[in-house]
Amino acid sequence: LLYTIKFEIVGIMSWSDLALSFTRKISCPINKSMFLPFMVDGIQCGMILKDNIRHFKEEIDKFEVGENVVQFKESIVTFEDRTFAINEFFLKLRDKKFFDHTLKGWRNENYTVFNGCFNSNKLFDIERA
Repeated sequence: LLYTIKFEIVGIMSWSDLALSFTRKISCPINKSMFLPFMVDGIQCGMILKDNIRHFKEEIDKFEVGENVVQFKESIVTFEDRTFAINEFFLKLRDKKFFDHTLKGWRNENYTVFNGCFNSNKLFDIERA
């Protein structure tokens, strides 16, 4: 498989902006109609496969599922609350063996999700597995 990359000079870009632009150009396209964005504070943190939305709908104390978006409940606003909610949610799925066909191990290691570039505001921690 060969990817053709076209660089456009549109002005001076920082190294991180250039790297992000390059990454977006070489990434495989996905069918976005199969996903809903997961938003936190107006920032898209991920994409949720529509087939898995039912699991988020079951957690009405943690998530709001709209027609075009999934997000934390309005009452879940702090880093600590978000971290607790998302990890409790994924632990329930793990205990139901939801991940058995995709994950071979649970690391018990957190990954921090930021609201942009590294060292910006932390949104929540999530299991790295």
